[in-house]
Amino acid sequence: MSENTPVLRILRDAEVEHITGLSRDTRYALTTRGEFPSPVWITSRTRGYLSDEIDAWLESRRDKRTTRQVKPWTPEASRGTTQ
Repeated sequence: MSENTPVLRILRDAEVEHITGLSRDTRYALTTRGEFPSPVWITSRTRGYLSDEIDAWLESRRDKRTTRQVKPWTPEASRGTTQ
């Protein structure tokens, strides 16, 4: 496997919640509407999410920013400093 090849992992619910900030119920609702990746069954009682699908979903959120944002976010603006 080359150095640039991303490692495909199965992420458990707690890790997906931490990465996305979405609760299990919210992810379920989004999945039923086709707006979030479906989990895969690891065993008959255990499920998880494919890491590449979660990464792609996060990337797709970039263009969903609020339209009320007048200026692009910068670290300096978040601290209240100006140059």
